[in-house]
Amino acid sequence: MWQKFKDLGWRAALIVFFVVYMITILTVPNPEQFQTPFRFIFAAIIIVGFVMELEKKRKK
Repeated sequence: MWQKFKDLGWRAALIVFFVVYMITILTVPNPEQFQTPFRFIFAAIIIVGFVMELEKKRKK
């Protein structure tokens, strides 16, 4: 299972980040203050992932 997770690459980072985001929203008393930084990090992971996918396709 760890190998499958590792093979996901940036998608694995996205999954882990999303889980941490959900746990933070559920456990922190005032989650609004965390939402903006989390959204920027979330967007950055997605953008980097798409760039990596485009580079991978370009090399083939």
